[in-house]
Amino acid sequence: MLVVFQAPAEDVDRIMEEVVKVAPLAMGKYDSNAYQSGGGIERYRPLEGAAAGPEQELRKRPGVVEVSFEIADDQILAERPVELIF
Repeated sequence: MLVVFQAPAEDVDRIMEEVVKVAPLAMGKYDSNAYQSGGGIERYRPLEGAAAGPEQELRKRPGVVEVSFEIADDQILAERPVELIF
């Protein structure tokens, strides 16, 4: 199962340290296997019902990266790393 998430670049090390505690991300004789993209800009506008409240202006958050890794295709196993990310 491929897990993909977006986060500010400065948060990735902290997130991944927690993820590998519950899912070692092993591949052969390696562990902690993941891919991190270069930085980009997250773009969004909160609408009615959003926690931030509705806004007219588009928000742009620089320095967001995408991280991906593979874990066993097991719903129960996948829940713990995904909970840690969020």
